[in-house]
Amino acid sequence: MLKEIQVPFYPSAANCLAWSKDGELAIAAGEHVHILVPKRGNTAKSKGVQDANPWVAVRFRVNSFTTEEWPMQEPASFEDFSIGEEQSLGIVTALSWSAPGLAKHRRSVLAVLTSNLVLSLWESKTDPKEQDSWERVLVVNQSLREYFFQNDDETDTSKSGEGLLRRKTRIRASAWAEPMRWDGNHGNLSYQSRWGMFLLAVTNDNRDIIFLRVASPYSMEFGRSDSWNVMAWWHGRALPSTDEESQAVLPSLLSATMAKKRFIRDLAWSPWQFPKYRDATLTYQCGGNLYSLRVVFFSRPFRITAGFENTWILIREPSGVSTHVTAVASRDAVNLRVMSIDEKLNTHNNRTYRHQLRTKADRWTHARGETETVMMHPWDQVSGFAICEDPDAADIYLYITTHLSHLEVLKYTPTGTPTNHDGLQTWSTCATSLLQSRMSDCRAKFDHTHDLGGLSVMKTWGLASLGGYVAACVTMHPGDMVEYTTQSLERSTILFGEIDYQKRNFPWEKVTDHAITEAEAQARILDAIFAQEPIQDGFERSSLTNKIIYAAACASMLLRDAGRFGRLERAEGALRNLESVTGYHFEPEIACIERLRTLEHVNSSDLIIEVRSSTQCMSKEYYLDTPAAFRTHEMCSICGECIGWDSLDAACCISGHLFVRCALTFLTIQEPAVSKYCENCEREYLDEQFLLDPAKHDDGPREEEFQRPIVKVYKEVVQEGSAGFQMEAFNDVIPEVVEEKDVDDPSLARVLFSTFDTCIYCGGKFLG
Repeated sequence: MLKEIQVPFYPSAANCLAWSKDGELAIAAGEHVHILVPKRGNTAKSKGVQDANPWVAVRFRVNSFTTEEWPMQEPASFEDFSIGEEQSLGIVTALSWSAPGLAKHRRSVLAVLTSNLVLSLWESKTDPKEQDSWERVLVVNQSLREYFFQNDDETDTSKSGEGLLRRKTRIRASAWAEPMRWDGNHGNLSYQSRWGMFLLAVTNDNRDIIFLRVASPYSMEFGRSDSWNVMAWWHGRALPSTDEESQAVLPSLLSATMAKKRFIRDLAWSPWQFPKYRDATLTYQCGGNLYSLRVVFFSRPFRITAGFENTWILIREPSGVSTHVTAVASRDAVNLRVMSIDEKLNTHNNRTYRHQLRTKADRWTHARGETETVMMHPWDQVSGFAICEDPDAADIYLYITTHLSHLEVLKYTPTGTPTNHDGLQTWSTCATSLLQSRMSDCRAKFDHTHDLGGLSVMKTWGLASLGGYVAACVTMHPGDMVEYTTQSLERSTILFGEIDYQKRNFPWEKVTDHAITEAEAQARILDAIFAQEPIQDGFERSSLTNKIIYAAACASMLLRDAGRFGRLERAEGALRNLESVTGYHFEPEIACIERLRTLEHVNSSDLIIEVRSSTQCMSKEYYLDTPAAFRTHEMCSICGECIGWDSLDAACCISGHLFVRCALTFLTIQEPAVSKYCENCEREYLDEQFLLDPAKHDDGPREEEFQRPIVKVYKEVVQEGSAGFQMEAFNDVIPEVVEEKDVDDPSLARVLFSTFDTCIYCGGKFLG
């Protein structure tokens, strides 16, 4: 059970909550964004749930822009002006998280839309719990302006063209699509197959819909991209031509003018379907009408087509299919679109529902006492809705709330489930819910504290869901008097509800099952290194690659598992290959491997002594006089002595200086601020940005300067041995012809950090 959280502000917009897959809960707080970051690892496990505060609050300002990010906007003409763009304070009006994988350490990116119609992307550079780590990385409006200026003939340098360009640059709404994932050739494991390609749909003041592909320095294969960028892949009118023509013929000038000011404010994506090409539906509302745009994505060649969808396939839903619900809210109703996907038959069923909110009958009597009217619809508009899925029962729960806290919970039961016996899709209303009772308790507490005698009002500002949890942001107000308050007295409450709190993981707990032991994880890493080692012969080997291969050979001597004999054979072959490449001889290490291959059982202490004596037999003078040794061995940065091997987790030189080993490369971490660590198990890793940066990482003296060749970007499949890992050496998604350019070789370190981009031991994300 999650306790309620109080935050010191009033929300600045309806639907003010956004909950990421990593557990961060963002709240729109005027000129700021307030984020509740869950505590993880030993911090959260050390105390009980009832005693510990599971959240860390972070708050940062989002409406301050430099002139490079967003220049000052001059007043526009009467036809093109916008009060929000020119005069608003830039308060937060909408928040949305991307799927994990786009930001650093494979985290989510936060899209923030402000009242000046500017959409910006934010990410955490190091630790989400630190305020200074949050930075604005991209302003989407800049990319829209460049795209329309270069590709739209109507947006010329004339006065009318400049006004049209400004309208097309203003962003009214945005929505992240589900990442498009696919396997490369032969099912190889790549960034695209694990995290996918990120697509963002936005609408502007000209009622256009634009599909943008968002790429980051961390979202390209092997880190090929150097900066954040947005590429527009498709744009078109949001309304069919028949609807636009009907709006052009209106009974009055006022009606015609108001029709032009009907903007799209809500977008909702369906999931992508079918393996060969991606097919999804974008649902949105404009002028009280619901529209659906069918989007088809083709990967070869890369293109997107879209068309309006006016017909629905109403057929019986087969058993064993996945069901997805898309919702778009109007003033007092919610339009639902249920999609059932049969992946085996490559078919999908679409159904639409419209749920009208109902309240208790309020009786109104005219002053003359002649007529009595029963009002069945709520007066206030829908301020939030959230969709929760119950994985145990395959049921879907839809939470809908209005601004004055009228909450309804709908339960959708697909066919073929144990709870559905009639074989039909059913919607049912839940009479009670845990969230509703907690909202009533919060209102009663406020009423009792201020002695209002039941005349208190609760306002709900938004809902958000994660797994089996649903969160609501509410504020309390007196109902029989004028409320006067200052900013220091503003308070909002975050309430939590669960479908079944006995079966739910808490947000800071590990969401996915990662059943793997430490020895199995280390074996997978070593198998991946030895599988990649022969491929490195096609490129100029750096000292970093040689040190990783040598470390893997030494680690194979200490790792005792079922596959150690085959791994020792590969380690011996890797060392002999290193001898031919570097000219340095590894007689002690090879002799130790040959002795270990003849022993079925070996004592742990004897094994450590044997390996340490064979790997710590180099003097400092010999190391400094031998360039080949400099390119294969690690020495202590404090005293310069040799570092031997007696553990896969820690290292110690002859003088007794202790270091931690990287959990991925098994190299020693000898400097501060060059590492990262897992937020769950707290294992330490070398930071690939430091390790792969030639300006920061010293590869040592080379016998001759290596000139990188000019090569074309191509795709090469790399098989990674018995562990079953496969990698793709270059980016599988190239949306346009790539010219010849200077690229880095797919070094062993780059391949390792791109493949194991989350903690292999527990599946957690990195910090630092």
